[in-house]
Amino acid sequence: MQKVLKIIPWVVLIITLICYSAVLIPPEKFWAAGLLGYGILPLMLINLILFVFLSFLRKKSLVLPLTGIITGILFFNITLQFNFYSPESNQTKPIELLSYNVGSFDMARYSSPSTIEWIVNDPAEIKCIQEFYNDSRRPELNVMERMISKGFSSHIFLPNQNYQQSGLAIFTRYPVIHKGTLILNEQSANNCIYVDVQVLKDTIRIYNVHLASMRIPLSSYKNPDNYDGKIKSLIRKLKNGGIRRSHEIDLIIRHTESCDYPFIICGDFNDIPYSYNYLKLRNHFTNSFEESGSGYGFSFNRKLFFLRIDHHFVSDGIEPIRYWVDRSINGSDHFPTRGLYQIR
Repeated sequence: MQKVLKIIPWVVLIITLICYSAVLIPPEKFWAAGLLGYGILPLMLINLILFVFLSFLRKKSLVLPLTGIITGILFFNITLQFNFYSPESNQTKPIELLSYNVGSFDMARYSSPSTIEWIVNDPAEIKCIQEFYNDSRRPELNVMERMISKGFSSHIFLPNQNYQQSGLAIFTRYPVIHKGTLILNEQSANNCIYVDVQVLKDTIRIYNVHLASMRIPLSSYKNPDNYDGKIKSLIRKLKNGGIRRSHEIDLIIRHTESCDYPFIICGDFNDIPYSYNYLKLRNHFTNSFEESGSGYGFSFNRKLFFLRIDHHFVSDGIEPIRYWVDRSINGSDHFPTRGLYQIR
């Protein structure tokens, strides 16, 4: 037992440091490093439990999980926040932005009318929708017309130009002075759109992004048939998704370099915070959850509830004053994310 207590802390620390270091490696250079990021959250918990256990036993080896905790302080900050919002401190009314992957309004489950009602009546001045769906033949599903009737301007990216359309949308009550599309992948509806809006005397840009999806059918893993093949498929999708998103993030960063205005980038990034891709964005921009969120910020609305793959990032000139995940609607495999912002 004594030998085990000596070996386990060393093994955990070595694996922890390897996983921490893996986020520094670009997926296109060594794709397997991206898979190690999924082990960071469990390892953080293991180090905490091991530290408490060894402290209780008064073992000197407690310094090993403590090292794992201290060296991973960045990941603790990314994971859990304790920011508090004080409305009274705001001198001007903040800009409220809603970002929501609506899953094509979950048409297969016929929950779209209630979700659409929620979207249409939501009070946010800016609404960024991923996997946006519109059916111009049916008034209750003609989201574009319903939003226009509520006083919103729109910018829509719909790769399939027909009456049943799915893609990206930005709706805003602010005057739109320019809008555009940044094609990340010509073979996919997952791309990037943006609008420049006038807020009083200032102009800001809003990017709505949906980065490469991995399309992992989680329900299929309940069936043990051909499990080896399913695991190989899972690894291949994780590999290809990480590489594609790294390329897409480079395109977005380069595009922002020519932007003359402060900007907000929001959407479904399909990347967890413990990844090279997330940290690349974090190195260039401020993450709203880390700056003004509270709790864990988990945004995935399925069994893997502990995933935070929907993010808001801001440039200099934009101050996040509150960020939160809205759990009042259950119409998609994502929860909406909200941010309150002020122009500096």
